[in-house]
Amino acid sequence: ARRTDPGQEAQDQMDTPNTDARKSLLDTIDRMVQDGDNRDAIIKEAADGLRSATNLNLIFVMIRDDDQPTLRMCYASLGDYERRQIRDSVDLALRSVKVELGDEPMLTTFFRHGQLAQLESIHEVAELARAIAPKERIGAMAADAVRNQGIGYACVMPILAGEDIQGVLIATRYGHKPLPHEDSALVQAIAALMGPALANGGSSAR
Repeated sequence: ARRTDPGQEAQDQMDTPNTDARKSLLDTIDRMVQDGDNRDAIIKEAADGLRSATNLNLIFVMIRDDDQPTLRMCYASLGDYERRQIRDSVDLALRSVKVELGDEPMLTTFFRHGQLAQLESIHEVAELARAIAPKERIGAMAADAVRNQGIGYACVMPILAGEDIQGVLIATRYGHKPLPHEDSALVQAIAALMGPALANGGSSAR
């Protein structure tokens, strides 16, 4: 997995041509956070905005359950194939998906570094799908969906408030090409805005 440091580089990459949609999204999320909007709405706006402003296809947001050492899936934007295979075929309620923070070495590594990690092979993305799935059988199905659909790119960005883990933003796209720098910078910037919103609590997202 290739890692990119957040910070000034992210801001520099945002200042490229044709970034109106990205900057508009950031302004919207920032305004919602400052206004104290419900975190459900903030997460949905961020995820839907990423899909429309970038070439990302699937967006997942997992949040920490209060002070518990678990991450719970609170938002998943699925394609038709993924929805049929994962949600409908097994009657899986996405809000039931939980992962113990210390149980998955792959996720633990991402959180330890606290930076954007980019996975650029179907094998790595399949392992990520398996890591965030709730059961072994569902994990195998999720990994198969990745391979069948040719999802060869994913980026993983921890959502932090200070040094405290609030959740994780995971985004994938079909094929193997990485995101343009300005789009990966957008993922980092949105996760940075979401951290305080999640730390302040509120009702859970879908």
